[in-house]
Amino acid sequence: MKEDMKCVYCGKNATTREHVPSKCFLDKPYPDNLLTLPACKECNNGFSEDEQYFFYLSDYISSIENYEGEFTREKVKLSFDHSDKLEDRMINSLKIENDSVYFQFETDRILRVIEKNAYGLLHTKFRGKIKITKSNFIPLTILSHEQKLEYELLEWIVIQDKRFKYIIQNAIIFFVVNDIFLCVASYCV
Repeated sequence: MKEDMKCVYCGKNATTREHVPSKCFLDKPYPDNLLTLPACKECNNGFSEDEQYFFYLSDYISSIENYEGEFTREKVKLSFDHSDKLEDRMINSLKIENDSVYFQFETDRILRVIEKNAYGLLHTKFRGKIKITKSNFIPLTILSHEQKLEYELLEWIVIQDKRFKYIIQNAIIFFVVNDIFLCVASYCV
């Protein structure tokens, strides 16, 4: 790493490379179009637990929605087999109310991951200070029929099929994680 490289997130000296999108969302072999950005160790590692949570959550939901009862990705299955704490966290996210089961997401963690990935993708386009002004996410399963048709017509930049794709339009970046979550961030330059 060049000494004059600055962390794209905080401006300190960069000592590592940050992958955008986060590698935990992708399968090996990693795609050739995986971006890397200069980052300090604190920023690079600072997102790790939040990324892991979002990664496991998306696969956990995918396994339930596909009625497989099994995780769709081997690396998630292995992590759950070795971490009772992680499995407990996912199970405790399940809530029952009025005979309906739903997830109570750790929203702050998810939003931090969305903003980190949005910022990284936007940094590669604008090469300067970008400010994320608002971020949100929704499960793709709750889109209306009309919204699904609009979604399918967009010209996505695919980083890895069924794992991560994005599009930038009108000061908004959209990206999809694991074909489960549609993430949205508005920004200004």
